[in-house]
Amino acid sequence: MQDTAPTPLHVELLGNLRIIYGGAPVTAIHSPRLQALLAYLILHRAAPQARRHLAYLFWPDSSEGQARTNLRHLLHDLQHALPDDETLLTTDSQTVQWQPTLPVTLDVAEFERAAAATARAELEGAVALYRGALLPGCYDDWIRPERERLHRLCASTLERLIALAEAEHDLAGAIAGAEHLVRHDPMHEAAYRTLMRLHGLNGDRAAALHVYHRCASMLRRELGVPPDAATLALHQDLLTADVDDADPAGRPAPDRYPLVGRAADCALLHAIWRSARASNPQMVVLTGDAGIGKSRLAEELAAWVSRHDPATLTVTARGYAAEGDLPYAPVASWLRARPLPALDNVWLTEIARLLPELLTAHPALPSPEPLQQAWQRHRLFEALARALLGDRRPRLLILDDLQWCDRDTLAWLHYLLRFDPAAPLLLAGTLRTGESAPPGLATLLDGLRRDSLVAELEVGPLDATATTALAGHVAGHPLDAELAEPLFRGSEGNPLFVVEMIQAGLAQQSRTGERWSGEHAGTAGTSAQPLPARVRQVLERRLAQLSPAALELAELAATIGRRFDFACLHAAADAPEADVVRQLDELWRRRIVREHGADGYDFSHDKLRETAYQGLSAARRRLLHRRVAGALESLHAGALDGVSGQIGRHYEQAGLAAPAITYYCRAAQASQQVYDAREDAITFYRRALALLGEAPHNDPATAAHVWELLGDVLHLTAQYEPAREAFQHALSLLDTADKVTQADLYRKLGNTWREERSYAMARQVYDAGLQWLGEPPAGHAAGQDHADTSERRWWQRWIDLQLEIVQTHYWIGESRQALAAMNAMRAAVDHYAGAVQRVHFFMQYATLQWQQERFAPTPQTEAYLREAQRALVDSPEAQQTPSVIFRLGFLLLWHDMLAAAETKILAALAWAERSIDLTLLVRCLVYLGVVYRRQDRPDDVRACAARTLELATAAHMPEYVATARANLAWLAWRAGDLAAVDDHGRAALALWAELEPGHPSTPYQWTALWPLLAAEASRGALQQAVVCARTLLLPTQQRLPAALADPLARAVDAHRAGDLPSAQQWLQQALDAAARQHYL
Repeated sequence: MQDTAPTPLHVELLGNLRIIYGGAPVTAIHSPRLQALLAYLILHRAAPQARRHLAYLFWPDSSEGQARTNLRHLLHDLQHALPDDETLLTTDSQTVQWQPTLPVTLDVAEFERAAAATARAELEGAVALYRGALLPGCYDDWIRPERERLHRLCASTLERLIALAEAEHDLAGAIAGAEHLVRHDPMHEAAYRTLMRLHGLNGDRAAALHVYHRCASMLRRELGVPPDAATLALHQDLLTADVDDADPAGRPAPDRYPLVGRAADCALLHAIWRSARASNPQMVVLTGDAGIGKSRLAEELAAWVSRHDPATLTVTARGYAAEGDLPYAPVASWLRARPLPALDNVWLTEIARLLPELLTAHPALPSPEPLQQAWQRHRLFEALARALLGDRRPRLLILDDLQWCDRDTLAWLHYLLRFDPAAPLLLAGTLRTGESAPPGLATLLDGLRRDSLVAELEVGPLDATATTALAGHVAGHPLDAELAEPLFRGSEGNPLFVVEMIQAGLAQQSRTGERWSGEHAGTAGTSAQPLPARVRQVLERRLAQLSPAALELAELAATIGRRFDFACLHAAADAPEADVVRQLDELWRRRIVREHGADGYDFSHDKLRETAYQGLSAARRRLLHRRVAGALESLHAGALDGVSGQIGRHYEQAGLAAPAITYYCRAAQASQQVYDAREDAITFYRRALALLGEAPHNDPATAAHVWELLGDVLHLTAQYEPAREAFQHALSLLDTADKVTQADLYRKLGNTWREERSYAMARQVYDAGLQWLGEPPAGHAAGQDHADTSERRWWQRWIDLQLEIVQTHYWIGESRQALAAMNAMRAAVDHYAGAVQRVHFFMQYATLQWQQERFAPTPQTEAYLREAQRALVDSPEAQQTPSVIFRLGFLLLWHDMLAAAETKILAALAWAERSIDLTLLVRCLVYLGVVYRRQDRPDDVRACAARTLELATAAHMPEYVATARANLAWLAWRAGDLAAVDDHGRAALALWAELEPGHPSTPYQWTALWPLLAAEASRGALQQAVVCARTLLLPTQQRLPAALADPLARAVDAHRAGDLPSAQQWLQQALDAAARQHYL
């Protein structure tokens, strides 16, 4: 007999603990102490470890007896957590050892082996293996030297890689290695110098400059020191290369001033961090006026956490006020701030939506599919949460300017704070008062307040003493007593205004030699908007200190209206790169702008940006907006959809209405392809219409088309009254000679009334459309040959209107009138109908015949259904029409073809979510729920019912709310909750009772009646159960299969005859049959 091969074992300790045994992950080792013991034993597996030594190592402050007891318990837990402890661990009364002969793949050993090599490929493999610090969740003394040694080894490996790449003249590879080194050790100033030098060699002085700014800001923030002489010299060399003139920027920016007057706020923030660190994810929101110090408090919290909890990862992002920003921008900033943890490709693919560079770094990674359905959005949310929380290290996420945060990010934050209840996570946000906040922010905060997951800290102004102290720090000497009071009165304790007033005074002093006298102080308003006049003057003086060229660049940056990168700024500046680099560096050293993210900049305060922008003349403002629009077009030529809203806004501000309208319409169409972006589409269309209305030579046909597009979106989102207004606007602008288009608009108007169940009004509007359409083209009556496109177009609009009228008959139960209308239009359909119309026609025939047969399948309805399916196969266009696919699935459902029905309705659901068609979305969800119920899939029924309730309530569709409540009654019956059966079932019946007689949704009351009948029977309430049975048998209800209808009828007859035992027996037989067929 041959020995069985040992089971393969793979262990990862770098970045986070991961164990794969026999190809399957080991997931039972959760506690940090258990992970630490496992890591120690694996790292020291070469020799047995004395129990006494382990006890002291892990519990140095406990008595020996207690420590040994703790170790014994921990080993017991470890043995139970491991899949095969007898194979993996060797223990006796004195020692413990990880089995030394067992083949194990350990990432630490692989990393060290690869790092000892000399070939570049092996060194790159070593760096790839170093996914993070050694077991970052462990804080024991024993691990720190080993963790630091491996950290240094990774740094030296990166340095060797950089040198090899540079020797091979691979500057791109050397730069990538240097960027990695900076991320690996952000406090290593020499790494920044290396990266600056390499960017300079690569001819990219803008990138080199950005690296210097990152370095200087890091040193000032973390250590309170300026860059050393070598870094300053390299910075100066980059600026002066090939330049004859001296830099006019003046002295460098001063270091950050001490934080004053905020001791109580800081103490509270520290306590909130400790609570989040020890218990569960939390959020803290710092609110206050612009310039009051919210961002500074958040930065101080980050610095304090870095000092007191070095294992914590701290990343910062912010929202922006400009329109058209891409969703999830703050999340992308967070993700780019640190290397991603080890993730499976399924999650990396989702993250690539935000970080497209992942597709380049991982060529085998599949491109993400369009984000069109709710489940896809949930998967994206989970991927982003895993990326930020994956290694279990404590996290401090800072989000500045929550009031400008996009709604997608806000929705994801709500998800993140609930993703892992044990995650050591604090989300710190700043929120400016006086700004209109997005609705999603109120939803986020309300939900977190209910769950006690948010603390709110209002940041107020400094008192007089703190104001004077801050002014002294800025001035560099104690403030004269006579200046303190006017300064406090003028600034009202706003730190930004204090700093700006003092700096403006110092600038005046440097020019005139006169000491600042306080003339800039005055009374400042308490509102954040608009900026107080005297403070605005201070900021204007601050900008006036810039060189003319730097001031022009600041104005251009302010015009961009959001975080900007060098590429956009350079493309819009129309100036040599070297000039833009020097001017940008001056803005940074004057602290007008600051670096943001890996390659971006932003103004150091939005009030500076406002002031720079407001200082532009109208003509120059238009010019700069035109340049920015052109730059965005050039930079994003291959992917304009994502920035169309921004380009449209810039063209609008440039006074160029025609391209602005084009881009707004493009942005609206792009928004319609993204889940939950319907309000964006509406906003973009309204912006385009506003510009069309202002144009001196307005094109009525274009305006009518945009109004129609807006009406279509409003209709799809169940905003029927605004949709009618939009269609009416379109009608008023159309040429009266265009009868066909006018008639189609009447059709759309009628549909809005029908969706609101105003069937008489809908019929009037359809008739008006037919009257407007008039008589058929001369010589071409229905059934005759047709000659040209215009005649075919006329007949197809006529068929559309007739089909809508037939559908109206169907909704009010007039199947005979509907069939008569169908017969009257058959000849026109045969000769003129398009492919989609033909499919709709045959489906309508099947539906009407089925309605006449009490919504039960017959050979005739099956024949029409087959005809519709044949027409669908012959029409690629119809196969792409969601309403067609849904109706086919709907008919397949009632013909008991459940698997085929599910496939079709799911396809229609995907289209409905993509096209933001709320009405179709609700219909798909409600009947998909019925399919799942008939397939006995309660979890899927529950998911459909929950979404149906939410969406149908919002869309004012009570018939579908009723079916959702009925399915919840079925779920309650399955769970044995009779009270909930009554609650949901009776509510559903009440909603159906309010509908007009003959409404086609009322025959499906069996969805509520069967659970109610079962509940009454289980209570022994025979009378009430028989009432349910009678209702099920009414001619107005869907005909039941004979196996269900026959025992119900016998039960009713027996009850009427007074034979109660027989009635009970027949009812139970009906209930058993209903359960077998999943009606119950």
